[in-house]
Amino acid sequence: MKRFCTVVVVLLMMDTCIAGNERAFRRVWFCRHVPAALEEGEASIRRTPEGWLVDFGDSTTSAKLNVPHSSWLSANPDAIVLTLEIQSGSATVIPNLVHTPGWWFSAPGQEATSKSGRLVFDIKSQKDAKGRTRLMNLELKPSTPNTRILLKSADYFHENYPGASELELSVNFRGKLLALFTGTEGDGVSFILRNRSSERIRRPASFNFTNLYGDVYVVRCQVDLEACGESVVVPETQPPTLGAWYGEPDQDGYRAKFAIVPYNGLERPENPEFGFAIDNHWINPNVVEALKHAGIRAIRSIVGWERIHPKGADDWNLDAMDSRLKMLEAAGIRMRETLVFTPK
Repeated sequence: MKRFCTVVVVLLMMDTCIAGNERAFRRVWFCRHVPAALEEGEASIRRTPEGWLVDFGDSTTSAKLNVPHSSWLSANPDAIVLTLEIQSGSATVIPNLVHTPGWWFSAPGQEATSKSGRLVFDIKSQKDAKGRTRLMNLELKPSTPNTRILLKSADYFHENYPGASELELSVNFRGKLLALFTGTEGDGVSFILRNRSSERIRRPASFNFTNLYGDVYVVRCQVDLEACGESVVVPETQPPTLGAWYGEPDQDGYRAKFAIVPYNGLERPENPEFGFAIDNHWINPNVVEALKHAGIRAIRSIVGWERIHPKGADDWNLDAMDSRLKMLEAAGIRMRETLVFTPK
């Protein structure tokens, strides 16, 4: 029964793992958006796999670049963190924002050089940052000709978290769609630790995760993060058991969560008292891989009779069933088909 509960929990997590793991701040990846025309100034701008490449050529004229509109930020925003790469030259970057009464204001500009990498703009201390706020554009002032800037992402830190809540530990998805890991070498769970404050944090920290049976898994690390900074935390050990693990909720109710599952649940001993099956109408290699991952041992599916016996008489299309059966048998999954409708 414990194995069964583990699989059920994994399935229940599938539609909840994603939401919330990036809740601490809002991030805009420039590479995911088509650049808009410059509001003013002279520069060429194009989208690349890494972000927006702004090339000023021989010009040293300032340019205002409309950015992908962020959501309206919560009251009293703390900071905007811009990740960029100066490929040549240098420039001053000025964020221009608007708040809900409709008044525009600018954060103090910062010089971006080849050593920058990221710029942290303090919004909280701006006297005009009242109410809900939105970043509208970036004003770029090149210091020299032939300045080239690659804009990668903009992070919007929108609250001031006191005490321990200044640190947030979220799951490092590493390109995965779901926070599911096998816990083995190369596929263990890791985390992203973020400093949600406007001050540097240096101290040890620990984060507790609990499963449904009350077992506790502790992630410990030594924190050294600049204001609004982040780093990857690779724990010394993986969780001791399979199943879902839940972090402690913070003051907003957010908590990190993930699951440790076997690469192929069908390789585990079968429970003679219970067979876990699902209803699934679509069979392809990706679906079969997912079924194996979750330990599904049987499926109920539906095939229209008109696909197998399209025109009646001797007109048979058994390949429609054979291909499905072949994939499932290779994985060790039993098939229970329901034939519906009639020949055409």
